[in-house]
Amino acid sequence: MNINAALTIGKFGHVISAEFAINTRIIVVIPACGILLLFTMAMMTILLAVIVLDKAMIVVPLIGFVHITTIEFAHLRTT
Repeated sequence: MNINAALTIGKFGHVISAEFAINTRIIVVIPACGILLLFTMAMMTILLAVIVLDKAMIVVPLIGFVHITTIEFAHLRTT
């Protein structure tokens, strides 16, 4: 198993997750945290399905990052 390849995929996943979170903030402007939560759950499900096909070892860190990133954007928006 190539650890470097897995780490690279993990970094790309983090970048994509952050872009999705930013785009959601711009387009939806976060009218409610519920909408953001639903989008996050849908996005995590899609990412989970894609990543499991490739490298299962980065699923947990990626989901954790998506969740933390989304909470940070929601917090910045509400303060």
